[in-house]
Amino acid sequence: MKKSIFTPIFLLFFLFFSTCKTEIEPLSIGFPEPTDPNPVPVETWNKITPGLHGSFGSIDERYNRSTPPKISISKTWEGTAWRGERTNAQLA
Repeated sequence: MKKSIFTPIFLLFFLFFSTCKTEIEPLSIGFPEPTDPNPVPVETWNKITPGLHGSFGSIDERYNRSTPPKISISKTWEGTAWRGERTNAQLA
């Protein structure tokens, strides 16, 4: 009687532990950053004073990520729109 109960219990434990993962899968966030096709010399970035810089930029202009933007620093943004219309702003 003990042998007939022991065998199914052993098989259930074996099945349970054989399906458990022993390794943790690495969490992938995002994608690898591609290399810049048009690299900019480091001297361009050395001309910028250290610290955090930010300003509101025009939504009609595209700012390249590898070069510092040539815009004047603006701490405020004003926009007008109709009621229910979406407004846009771009931080550079």
